[in-house]
Amino acid sequence: MALLTLPLYPCSKTRSSLSPSQQATLTSKISGALAQALTLPYEKRDVRSILAFISSYTKDHAQVTLESLIWDPEHASKSSLAGMSQTEKGIHQRVLLLSEKLSAELDLQTVVDLCVVYARGHTKRVHTLLASIAMASPSFLRLLETDAIPAFTTLLGLPSQGLYGLRKIAHILCSLLKPAPAEVARPFARSRQFMLALVQAYDDGLAGLARSYGGLSAARLQAPETPLDDWERIFLESKVALVDTAHVLLRTLLGDVAAAPGSGPALAEACTPAFEVLDALVALVPSRGPTEEPIPFLNRSLIEDCQAAYDLRAVLKGATRTANDPHTQRLERALADLNTREDGPGALRLLLRSSGAMPGIDTRGAGPAKDKGKARAAATDQPDNHPALAAAVAQVLDILPEQDPAYIRYVLQHPDFPYRGDAERLIGALLEGTAPVV
Repeated sequence: MALLTLPLYPCSKTRSSLSPSQQATLTSKISGALAQALTLPYEKRDVRSILAFISSYTKDHAQVTLESLIWDPEHASKSSLAGMSQTEKGIHQRVLLLSEKLSAELDLQTVVDLCVVYARGHTKRVHTLLASIAMASPSFLRLLETDAIPAFTTLLGLPSQGLYGLRKIAHILCSLLKPAPAEVARPFARSRQFMLALVQAYDDGLAGLARSYGGLSAARLQAPETPLDDWERIFLESKVALVDTAHVLLRTLLGDVAAAPGSGPALAEACTPAFEVLDALVALVPSRGPTEEPIPFLNRSLIEDCQAAYDLRAVLKGATRTANDPHTQRLERALADLNTREDGPGALRLLLRSSGAMPGIDTRGAGPAKDKGKARAAATDQPDNHPALAAAVAQVLDILPEQDPAYIRYVLQHPDFPYRGDAERLIGALLEGTAPVV
């Protein structure tokens, strides 16, 4: 029997040149081929051609996603499935399923593109995918250190890319690192050069780019009802993405400290990179004159906005409770000295009037509360009044509209089934035919 071979996925420009009937025929053929590929054993697939298909599909969709950040913010704020036909939604899901099956063989660029395309709507699955790649392919972690981190470090400090380029880089980093397990985030977090580049892009890079557009002043915040200019929106969204990225990396460093033994070389090994990076970031906080008002997400440093949004001082205290290191108290004092009192959303109030709060930062400019997820446990009590369950049901039906809404709701909330509100997991089970029969 001949091996199943897949062609490259046609790019957006090619697909848009086809007539509606040609597009329908093309997507139907692709969907059928992917469905067949998922059912075949490994030895009956032409793995090289399938990997090339996955790479071409994710590259095309990642480019569309990144361009929409600049030119189509309404589309960028919606699910990646918005505007797709049912067949295209099926293709989208099957590409992710195939990627999961072939995770150990994906190249670095494809993994990054996969994160851009799928991280927002499939965070848990992307986390699991990255963890399996890191475990199965040690070369992937080496490539992060030798290729990805130096490249991102350079791009963060490249003035020629302008505001649009920095917005895209911030989104790529956030998409890769926010769902990443610690073993994937750790090389970024321990790279002092990368962390400094991240801070400088936030503190100096974005400030300089804002000045080139005429600047964003404190007075502008007094008129939030005035529609945002495109550059203002892109500027603020870039800040949110960089703060979320920094938080993930700092949390990874401090998590290593918390997990280390209470004394000895292992503790020193965990503490040293964490304190070196934190020392360097705190040292970059600028001094201000008595009349200069620090405004969240406008003119404060990355570490200040990160401290206000995610309370790094509390994280540091928890991580270093057993670490008898001379740096600890000094870092705690430095974080305590940061001017991060509860000032509300600051410049983010402008975003709240336009496209809404960005993922990861709520309307006060603070990160998600630790107990927000607890509400999901009550899904079986008042399903009709539970927005998380309703959203999960809607997510499943958006991809698989032929399913019975009552069945989807029942399976998602019933304690005998493993889904517990996890729409992504149920979608995967329905596509693979392993969902429960009730």
